[in-house]
Amino acid sequence: MLDRLGRPVEPAALYLKELMARDSSPLTPRSYGMDLLRWFRFLWGLAIEWDRATREDARDFMLWMKVADKPQRVHWRHRGRALSAVPPPRSDRPAPGTPNPVTGKPTVGTKYSPATRAHCRAA
Repeated sequence: MLDRLGRPVEPAALYLKELMARDSSPLTPRSYGMDLLRWFRFLWGLAIEWDRATREDARDFMLWMKVADKPQRVHWRHRGRALSAVPPPRSDRPAPGTPNPVTGKPTVGTKYSPATRAHCRAA
């Protein structure tokens, strides 16, 4: 995990090394790393050093995750293009969070799910 200047975030790097040393899925460090990145970006946005964060900051982070929209990712084919050159999303797709007409499962919503928030709290 790198900070804004491209330098490794040492506490996160040490934590992720510990995770990699355990007998777990290779995807575990990636998953926890994404959670840590979300937390660090929240702190950086508020200009709070990670070792100065308080319980109230953690609470505010969890409250933010309840109301914040997930970031929209640009498809890999369109990375580096101007937003005006990126085609709009297809109109025949179901709206986020609505059931899939074939499987009945809900599509991915625009908000962070309770499972994602719980995983992030654990990390």
